[in-house]
Amino acid sequence: METRLLLLTLCILFLPFASLAPQATAQQGNPTVVLPKGRIVAVPPNGSRWTMEISPAAKTAEEERSGKASGKRALPTHVERLAGRNAIQKHTITYSDGRTEIFYLVGDYVLQRYDNSNKIAAFQANSGDGSDMTSLRQKSFPGISWLSAKHFVDVRTVAGQQYYSFATTGSPQYQIPTDEKLLALIRVSDRYPFTVQLGGTTYTFSTIEPYPQDISLPPEYEEALANVRRQLGDKYPSQTTTNTTPQP
Repeated sequence: METRLLLLTLCILFLPFASLAPQATAQQGNPTVVLPKGRIVAVPPNGSRWTMEISPAAKTAEEERSGKASGKRALPTHVERLAGRNAIQKHTITYSDGRTEIFYLVGDYVLQRYDNSNKIAAFQANSGDGSDMTSLRQKSFPGISWLSAKHFVDVRTVAGQQYYSFATTGSPQYQIPTDEKLLALIRVSDRYPFTVQLGGTTYTFSTIEPYPQDISLPPEYEEALANVRRQLGDKYPSQTTTNTTPQP
């Protein structure tokens, strides 16, 4: 059933682009549903979990800049994100060769082990804007920073579920050729993404599930975070901090 739903959804996404001219108030069969003002995509709360499938395997912004995605380099195919009740996030990326990579997000910082090393790198999370749109090391869902009211097409119903539909073309700002399509379906019921297409790559998101646990940093990651605090004077929540769940 899930496979049939995904195939049906992708068929809708891949409709001829000429039929997807943006119309700010367009509707498909339900005139009572309108695009809400303000934030288009909701922010998953602390204490939640979601996953994302990438098909086909795509180059991320980091790989594009580094040039490491050439040849037979393994590319990301699956992402799991756990958002602890204490506002610490744990991200697990699975690659096409079966390898997994884990990093933690605390405040505005990513904590990740260097390749083939026991050392922990601490660097600022990507904004998700512009060329960072496909970065997997950001707070929000990848691939959605282009969404805006001017790209709204209509409300579509797939297998009984309603979705806000968005469409535009590529842009140098997003490092996507202008002859390629950017398409998205956002669930009306909770304003979370279902599918996002960036050119030839499609992201398919799971529903947001409860994850009623705190996330503890391994000692070496906690030490790296403490070093960042000492060097920059920034204050980020430790693994013992409990934050109020942000509202979308």
